[in-house]
Amino acid sequence: MTQLIVTAASTAASAVAKSGVGAFLARTAATTAGAYAAGYAQRVIFGPQKRTAEGPRLNSFSVQAAQEGAPVLRVYGRARVSGQLIWAANFRETVSEATERSGGKGGGAPSAQTTYKEYLYSISFAVGLCEGEIDRVGRVWADGKPFDISRHNVRIYRGTETQTPDGLIEAVEGAGATPGFRGLAYIVFEDLPLRDFGNRIPQLSFEVEKSLRRNDPDALENALTAVSMIPGSGEFVYGTTPVAREIGEGETVSENRHNTSGVADFVASLDALMENAPNLQHVSLVVSWFGTSLDAGACALRPGVSTLLKTTAPYAWRAGGVGRSGAHLVSTVDGAPAYGGTPADRAVVEAITELKARGLKVMVHPFILMDVSGYPWRGRIDAAAADGTGGAVNAVSQFFGTAAPSHFAASLDTVDYAGPAEWSFRRMILHYAHLCTLAGGVDAFLLGSELRGLTTTRDGAGGYPAVAAMKALAADARSVLGAGTEISYGADWSEYAGHQPPDQPGGLMFHLDDLWSDANIDFVGIDNYMPLADWRDG
Repeated sequence: MTQLIVTAASTAASAVAKSGVGAFLARTAATTAGAYAAGYAQRVIFGPQKRTAEGPRLNSFSVQAAQEGAPVLRVYGRARVSGQLIWAANFRETVSEATERSGGKGGGAPSAQTTYKEYLYSISFAVGLCEGEIDRVGRVWADGKPFDISRHNVRIYRGTETQTPDGLIEAVEGAGATPGFRGLAYIVFEDLPLRDFGNRIPQLSFEVEKSLRRNDPDALENALTAVSMIPGSGEFVYGTTPVAREIGEGETVSENRHNTSGVADFVASLDALMENAPNLQHVSLVVSWFGTSLDAGACALRPGVSTLLKTTAPYAWRAGGVGRSGAHLVSTVDGAPAYGGTPADRAVVEAITELKARGLKVMVHPFILMDVSGYPWRGRIDAAAADGTGGAVNAVSQFFGTAAPSHFAASLDTVDYAGPAEWSFRRMILHYAHLCTLAGGVDAFLLGSELRGLTTTRDGAGGYPAVAAMKALAADARSVLGAGTEISYGADWSEYAGHQPPDQPGGLMFHLDDLWSDANIDFVGIDNYMPLADWRDG
């Protein structure tokens, strides 16, 4: 195209020369016309050397409508509400410029510079939610999709009768001209970017929680003083540090942050728990290893993971003295893991530290999940498969193992093991005793729970070898935890009520009395699952 334009200009100059203009002037005209034509061609093809491209810009801005005289909602329990727009400032326009250079490298073409201007918009506004005082705002949705408000400058007012005006609204409207919206729960968004919402305020909805009987001391949420913290499995479920899993080059997904509060799930859940149970004092933290057999002599208790192939940051999973490659791989159901993995040692330490920092008393409960066919209750582990009384005693002995307190050592945020190559009950319990010490100590500690099939096993002299082994384990746990930690065993209710030996029909044996009276046992622990309500007559 350039060659054609230049040729046409040269031909025109030659025609002028033939019409009587001097040769010198003809050459000058041809040269000038050719240069002009070449520059024109470059501008046509490459554009001007400096140019500016502007993106779309708003001439006006419309906000989400607010209905005059709309009723104020009342919320009981938990509800999803849209609320009403109660205040909005003028939108803010920000110009973003980026410069791009092209050409200028060979071929004689000059360098071209293009400046791109993009207009970005944000707005500050407030949405009234419902009558206060609310407990918390949970999940938030924007245009029907989950919206993480932790990434933005957001303030929530719970609707107390003493709340003061928001600082931003007061700065815009003026001191003395800004209401505190007392008795109204509302949320303020400051400079919310609108690019992802088509330069408009999105349709927002909020999950609001409000106690049914805030001032009733007999209401469950007010009377509640102790909870059991589960699930007890999940590799990073108790961590306060967000952990991400690598799923591709430069691409990660969160392992333990799936909320709109911008914190680890454990922290967000604990916030909600303490808001809904204001008189909470005690937490039993459940941590699980996996049993591999109902035969006590063959049962290994191991920390487990949901997959052997996983890369995580900022730290890798480690528990029970092993890394991921040395852990038990939990079984699957329909292609998905039947359980979450054992909480990482670091996550457990973080959980204990966080609970204590909130003024809560902590009990750690090492828990056995059976990863065998049918996923049975751990109370079914027994020595029935052993041959004779002596075999049963040996099976109980193998289950408890020989791990000693001296076989463990704290290392950074985990506990290492250097004892016999066994995955025994003693190794599990003493591991967590040391981990509790690493976390700065706990208020109470359980020597496992509900091992009914083992504690009722008798030896040839009518004794209970598992009870004797539990007493010896209590003494070792005491040497690790110290006198300031209360120690017990979580008996199933049927254990505490006694059992009927096969050779004594109609008689009950209270086999745990010897354990409860031991000097290293501080309280009687019983697992009892009673209904919260019973609708039957009587």
